[in-house]
Amino acid sequence: MLRLDLLTIIIRESDDAVVGFGISLPNLSHAMRKSGGSLLPFGFIYLLKALRSKPKVVDLYLTGVLPEYRNKGVNALLFNDLIPEYIRLGTKYAESNPELATNNAVQAQWDYFKREHHKTRRAFIKQI
Repeated sequence: MLRLDLLTIIIRESDDAVVGFGISLPNLSHAMRKSGGSLLPFGFIYLLKALRSKPKVVDLYLTGVLPEYRNKGVNALLFNDLIPEYIRLGTKYAESNPELATNNAVQAQWDYFKREHHKTRRAFIKQI
């Protein structure tokens, strides 16, 4: 259920190895609300419509870069391919998935964008 226009892959020319990839999809939250959280009997229709739509919000599901290519601009290449596609679709916002607050490399990639922190997830441990 991927949209190939919202998927990008960076391949090393010498051996055709995948160096980095980015997977994004239209936000499916509204479709899930309309379906009542159920795919059957007809809830999947809302999801299929949402997947084929021109989304206002895109979810950035996965981005991965081989360790030896980190901090060498591969992330910039990924977004260089994806951002024009988002603009073509009329996307206004992109929503990233959970990121560790202590992962400075991931946090730093958003320094060049206008961003708003609006969700925080935490896990707590209590000894019993």
